[in-house]
Amino acid sequence: MEHPGNFRGVFVWVCGYIDAVIRTEFLVLLLALLAFGLGVVLTALIRWVGSSRELLDSPGSPGHEKQLRGVPNIGGIAIFGAIILPLAGLLVWASAGSVHPVAQALRIDRDTIAVLIVCMFALHTMGLMDDRKPLPAIVKLAAMVFVATAVVGLLDIRLLTVLDAQPGGVLLSMLLSIVWIVAITNAINFLDNMDGVCAGVTAVIAAVLVTVSLRAGDVADAIVLGCLAGAALGFLVWNRPRASIFMGDGGSLVLGFLLGVMAIRVTYFDSEIQTSPWTAVFVPLALFAVPIYDLCSVVVIRLSQGRNPFVGDQQHFTHRMKQRGLSDRRTLFVVLGCCIITGLSGLLMLSLPPQLAPIAALQVLLTLLVLGVYERGVLKIRAVGGSGR
Repeated sequence: MEHPGNFRGVFVWVCGYIDAVIRTEFLVLLLALLAFGLGVVLTALIRWVGSSRELLDSPGSPGHEKQLRGVPNIGGIAIFGAIILPLAGLLVWASAGSVHPVAQALRIDRDTIAVLIVCMFALHTMGLMDDRKPLPAIVKLAAMVFVATAVVGLLDIRLLTVLDAQPGGVLLSMLLSIVWIVAITNAINFLDNMDGVCAGVTAVIAAVLVTVSLRAGDVADAIVLGCLAGAALGFLVWNRPRASIFMGDGGSLVLGFLLGVMAIRVTYFDSEIQTSPWTAVFVPLALFAVPIYDLCSVVVIRLSQGRNPFVGDQQHFTHRMKQRGLSDRRTLFVVLGCCIITGLSGLLMLSLPPQLAPIAALQVLLTLLVLGVYERGVLKIRAVGGSGR
């Protein structure tokens, strides 16, 4: 092929090469690596800007027990950029008329991706505001509900569509979907309490969902999730213990929202390989078992103490691990290890025949049971005033 001599010619040549040579799975991997590279570079840039402008970790809302560190907390800008920039480039490529399967899938889901970007931008903006001056919990919750309702209503992204045939089933499905998105957004946001945990957990769950998406042929979903996983890993390079930058709510709300929505969009049930319809319920629960465990346990603890469940403190799953004497790095390994176990269990559930799928579900329950037994010991130590070491 003759080498083109202008920008448009180069663009057409590259698109033609991608169409002819690059397989879908490899393109998803390339995009994840691109998002990773952008995450590393943008985070380094934002870290420098945050340090020079003194946009550092700030006190939480009244009653929030928090140990301040002189670290920038605007890393969410880098995460948002590392997700959005590859997606924007892909939409331009798809609009150029490429016949590659990925481009065709993106053209079909172009409006969906556009709405998701707008919703992520809204949560990202609110998160940045909250990182500078804490907003009331009710305001943040209302914003999450509004964005989740917009996604469910505009895009018809719903859980349990099998309920549609029942009276009121569509409305129930919509309500469950809104609750799921808000719950997962909060669960991931809650994990942003220790170096590397939120970004690491997001990367693990997103990577598993990429595998599920490719398996089901959900190409556009795999692309979005690949960018999400890459961006989270790129940020983790600078956020691992001991972190030199925090993502803040400007990052964690975006990660949680996108994970919650994409978990609904991904197809789990495949009649051709005899998976059980119940996998559409249990697989997402398995993938998000650790974030849900942390969310539920910390809410129960705060309510039992007469505290607002949405006001932060040092009683998360990660903090309770530290009560046992684990370092930040080892705590991160424990959390990610548990996420990998539950994630692989979810993947196994998809491959097993219906009569054996409960074995994978049992593995997830046993993992949470082990954590619960371990947690009970930590809570007893705290109750008697022990050091946890």
